[in-house]
Amino acid sequence: MGHAPLIYDLSIILAIAAVVAVVFHKIKQPVIVGYILAGSLIGPNSFRPLITNLEEIQVWAELGVVFVMFHLGLEFSFRRLTALGWPTVLYGLWDVGLTGAIGWLAGWVLGLDASSRIFLAGMLAISSTTVIMKAFTELGLRARHFADRVTGLLILEDLAAVILLVALNSFASGRAVSGTALASLGAELVIVVGGWILIGGFVVPRFVRHAGRARNEELLVLAAIGLCLLLSSIAAKFQYSMALGAFIMGSILNETLEGEKIEKLIRPLRDMFAAVFFVTVGLLANPIGAFDNWQLVLTLTAVVIVGKWLVLTSGGLIVGLGLRASTRIGLSMGQVGEFSFLIAAIGLSSGKMIPSLQPTIIAVAILTAFTTPYLIRASDGIGILIEGRLPARLRHSLDRYASHVHHWRSSGALLPEWMKPGLGRLLANSVMVALIFGATDRWIEPMLISAIEEALWRQVTAVVVALAISSPFIVGMLVAAKSRRPKDLEPARSVALRAFTFILFTFLWIGGLSARFISAWASVSVTLALGILIATVFSRRLIRSYAWIESRFMSGLSGKSDENEATAAMKELAPWDAHLVRLQVHPNSKLVGLSLQGSDLKRLHNIIVLSIRRGEDVIAMPPGFELLLPNDELLVLGTDDEMEKARLLIEGPDASRGPSHRFRDYEMRSLKLSDTSPLIGNTIASSQLREKYGALIVGLERDAQRVLNPPIELELIAGDRLWLVGPREGLSALDL
Repeated sequence: MGHAPLIYDLSIILAIAAVVAVVFHKIKQPVIVGYILAGSLIGPNSFRPLITNLEEIQVWAELGVVFVMFHLGLEFSFRRLTALGWPTVLYGLWDVGLTGAIGWLAGWVLGLDASSRIFLAGMLAISSTTVIMKAFTELGLRARHFADRVTGLLILEDLAAVILLVALNSFASGRAVSGTALASLGAELVIVVGGWILIGGFVVPRFVRHAGRARNEELLVLAAIGLCLLLSSIAAKFQYSMALGAFIMGSILNETLEGEKIEKLIRPLRDMFAAVFFVTVGLLANPIGAFDNWQLVLTLTAVVIVGKWLVLTSGGLIVGLGLRASTRIGLSMGQVGEFSFLIAAIGLSSGKMIPSLQPTIIAVAILTAFTTPYLIRASDGIGILIEGRLPARLRHSLDRYASHVHHWRSSGALLPEWMKPGLGRLLANSVMVALIFGATDRWIEPMLISAIEEALWRQVTAVVVALAISSPFIVGMLVAAKSRRPKDLEPARSVALRAFTFILFTFLWIGGLSARFISAWASVSVTLALGILIATVFSRRLIRSYAWIESRFMSGLSGKSDENEATAAMKELAPWDAHLVRLQVHPNSKLVGLSLQGSDLKRLHNIIVLSIRRGEDVIAMPPGFELLLPNDELLVLGTDDEMEKARLLIEGPDASRGPSHRFRDYEMRSLKLSDTSPLIGNTIASSQLREKYGALIVGLERDAQRVLNPPIELELIAGDRLWLVGPREGLSALDL
């Protein structure tokens, strides 16, 4: 009985959300807006409050964010994030840094004190992942190219928000915040997140594969949700965002064979908790407080929308995305995110921020969440309008610049060619080594205190233990320099230079990690001694151990390896505005039964089909004679405009087949042919009942004799009673 108020509040929220979803779907408005409005009407600050216990409802709202981020990870893997490359990282730094500066400047103009300006800058710098992803889903824009860029920026913003929260906590407690400390925190975050991905990629695919073999959807859902909440809890334990952990687990599951099935099974759960989250955002609204500070609310709302638009549009142009795409990205991210509430809570509890700023930020968050779907919907038209108003010479210059940036990025100008082979293996193994040293520092060395009294010997022992545990990965760093290319395609000088660089990096990396325990000279001595021991005694055994670990890791992700190999080369050859999208062939599409060559997708829409997923089989680089079958999943390459036209053809039903009907719209009806019926003298085949009305003759009664499923060559006569099955509207139109 003690939980009855919570159940009552949740039932009210879900009932309101259901009504709002139906109404806003009918009037063709974004459902997010309806959820927020509904929450503001039933919240504790409304005229007739129905919900008063916000603290317990906040738990459900946090679960909503977790499941939205988990589902986002299931749709957007880290493979796609890394494919966006260094421009996205630069773009993210530009976004957070410049938007934060605009927030600080806005606080200065508004006359806020110095500490309040710092918190305001942090609150305005981070956009809302939940609001944007929900809006993209409702508007059907998740597969658009600019949406990939937005998702990458949101992930980087969330990572930045974690560092920002730690920095503001230190500032609020009066401790100094140095640039070195922030850089160290960022490096630690990258290593920890990278470790989650690597360890998860080794363990999770096998676990999920066993769950999938049971052919039990309930077991698969329980396994997926359990893994999601587990990594979310681990993230919280490390004092990171739970949503970050959920996203990473989703991205790991995305790489498994069962990833697509899990994504479909989790979708209803995501929608339910997302509805609770948005209604809860509305519950936080304080109309009276917002009205009292309406000028400040509107000013900050304009700063967020216009500031984000200017910052992201200019940043997009710098990294070569083009004006139209940059405008769409900027207008999509014009809102205040969930992390802003946490930042406001830190500032309020520490007394470093003026109290009136918290309800103001909540009002700005609600108002920008309200405007986001409309801005996203209008962003393409605004981008086209701005692009059309530019002088032709400037448009041409921007296009040329974007093309140069793309070719520079594709050519890999940031790294010399000899360094690329094995670089990914080197970095992955270095992350694992750093994790092992960090775990040794945090858990193993304190355990040695009772066993070894002398501090120096205890520290040396900790280093030796860390080196021993991480030795397979150290070997992986050393052998990463070995090129997998044919020897005649790479000069021996390049191989030698890469080997020297990787070995030097390995020893410097291990020496730097060991220096956390012992002095630099002692670290060098221990590292060299262990290196000689490994090279002379254990090298073969450790190489075999590392080879086993690497093969197990790769086999865990083998579900999509064929597709990845098929598309890797295409990513390098793709034009700068093209991207990869998955499209599923509708069972009633006019393409069903046609070959790829006969479908004319390449000639008419400039769409290239890179692979076909059919069940658990993947046909990489399918030949032109390959047939398209119902529910085939196509991985295609093309631009946004071309993709939108092809989507209607591939995923939409064929209008020439007549309207589609639900099963419950069908019925059986008995009709008797009159003496003047136009069907008299026709056979069942020539009656055209199926073609014109969608009706099928399943039975015929003549002279007290009944024929089930009569032959199509049977001639109809006056007085025949026909039993027909078909759509209700088609049967009603019959006049026999």
